[in-house]
Order: sequence, then C-alpha cells, then structure tokens
Amino acid sequence: LPNSTMVLDGVSEGRVKEIRHHLSEGGYVLVRDHYQSALSLHSFLRKHIMGRPSSDPRSYNKSRLRISEFQGLASRIIIPAKKKLRGLPCVPWVEAVLKARGYEFLYLRAFLGMNGAWERYRKGVSFAFLTHTVRPFYNVFCPPPHASYLKVLDHWMHQRGKLQHHQTALDLGTGCGVVGF
Repeated sequence: LPNSTMVLDGVSEGRVKEIRHHLSEGGYVLVRDHYQSALSLHSFLRKHIMGRPSSDPRSYNKSRLRISEFQGLASRIIIPAKKKLRGLPCVPWVEAVLKARGYEFLYLRAFLGMNGAWERYRKGVSFAFLTHTVRPFYNVFCPPPHASYLKVLDHWMHQRGKLQHHQTALDLGTGCGVVGF
C-alpha cells in the first residue's frame, strides 16, 4: 500500500469532508469491504466537490477546476485486487491484467473504465447506419458519431461520383474516429 493510506470498511456521506482532506494532502483511500462502498465514496466525493451545476457561462473555469480536483482526488481511491470486494462485477479484462501482473490493489477509476469498456464490448454499441452492433475492445473510444459528419462525407462522395482512376479520398484522421467505418 502507498504511504498514508486510509483504510475504510464502509463509507458514509458524513465522512466525505475528512476523506477529501486526506486525499487533498496526497493520501490514498483503500475501500475493502464492498464494491458499493467504493461507488458510494466516488459518488459522495463527486457531489461534495462538484455541487450543483450552474447555467452561468462565467462559471466555466470554476467548473473545470472542480472537475480537475474531483478527477485528481478520485484517482487515489483504491480497491483490493487479490481479495475481491463483495459485489464487484466480473470483468474478464481486469482478471487477465491481475493474473498477468500480480497486482494487489487496483485504482477504482481504472476498474470503472475497464468495467464500462467491458459492458460496451459485451452488449455492443449500436449505430443507426449499421445493421449490427460494434464490439469495441478496451481502450478504444467508441462514441456514437454525429450523423451530420457522416452525411457530409456521404454528400461529398456522391458529388464526386465514383472515384476516377487516380482520384483518392484520404482520411488524415483527427482522432475522433467518425469516418472509421
């Protein structure tokens, strides 16, 4: 365990201020009783830091600072890897990483990311323009693309007609993967 680790067996919203202070000082929090306790701590921390959303456009910078603070503090919540938490979902990708690396602990945010990715892989992601679902692997960002991008591409392709012998279309890639299909 990292130095300065607070060990929790159960979490209450009343302790969030104390936990936030501990995390702000560079400490870590190990939740070892139940997966729901880890989720509750994550949620309480978000609520405590983020507060209510504001519709005031001038609050954008403050909002970004709160998001950054939340992400920084939440990244120091850890869960046991060897002794499974009660209620922890089975994620084969996590199992493979733990088996290969022999980790004793896992960052909750890493687990949440892998769990979300597993669910997208298991259930598939539907796109209106495909007849089947796409099953993205972990670490593949797969948001539903804006149909407008695809309509622009389709319009351009139809305007150009069939590509002539030496004409090509090149997707230089912007990182969003919209035309990856």
